[in-house]
Amino acid sequence: KFRVIGGVRLEHSTQNLSSFYKIAVGNKDSVFVDRNQLDFLPAINLNYEISESMNLRLAASQTLTRPSLREYAPFTFYDFQFQGDVTGNPDLERALIQNYDIRWEWFTNPGEVISVSAFYKSFDNAIEETIIPTSSNFKKTFTNAQGTAFNYGVEFEFRKSLEVISESLSNFMFNMNLALINSQIEVKQVNKIDKRAMWGQSPYTLNLGLFYTNTDWGTTVNLGYNVYGKRIIQVADVQRFNFDDPHVYELARNVVDLSVSQSIMDNMEIKLAAKDLLNEKAVWEQNGKTVS
Repeated sequence: KFRVIGGVRLEHSTQNLSSFYKIAVGNKDSVFVDRNQLDFLPAINLNYEISESMNLRLAASQTLTRPSLREYAPFTFYDFQFQGDVTGNPDLERALIQNYDIRWEWFTNPGEVISVSAFYKSFDNAIEETIIPTSSNFKKTFTNAQGTAFNYGVEFEFRKSLEVISESLSNFMFNMNLALINSQIEVKQVNKIDKRAMWGQSPYTLNLGLFYTNTDWGTTVNLGYNVYGKRIIQVADVQRFNFDDPHVYELARNVVDLSVSQSIMDNMEIKLAAKDLLNEKAVWEQNGKTVS
């Protein structure tokens, strides 16, 4: 009843960033980044078969995230949406992430599942946006978090045929996925520590789907709904505001998508996709006031 899958990924990486012209910036010469790293990325998965239709899964792994070229490069450009300068940080380190998951799943029928999961992620050197003050305007850059950041939560998944209601609905399938997430990170902004949720991380996400499939007609219809909780879309300079939590948040927004596929021959299909049917405005808010 037990099955174990384990292994380790050994990864060597080189990131090099230098100027075409021989220049010096601060205490650096024309070579801004020259890093060679060797990483061991172990992973283990344990599956216990409770019954023929029910499993308990445990997993642990280490992954990583490397800075992108734009996050590294000491090159400044003006962001018209942000209305400030954006510059890279050549001192960035890659982030290591430890992942832990436990999942109970029950396959009630072919194609159907009910599951509950819990997860925990720990980040060393997590890469985040931050803002540094300048004499003229705001400047946005990237930095590694202070200490360890974390992200944990629970996830519920439910996929069920509507045949349980009526045999006439046997071609319909309903799907729901709900994740509740808590995150915390500390980022240094000049002389102050900003302790908050991770940049871009919503406290919840909800996905609903209604699917219709008719193999005799070759017809498939998917209707989907998605919403996520408000998340930090722009990191603010906490030293420049006289109120708590000055970050700019993107508020929750309801999104409905529809797609229809129709087979017209054995090797040809026509598909129609309509996205964001509700066309709700994306609202950014700071300190309870709409800013965009």
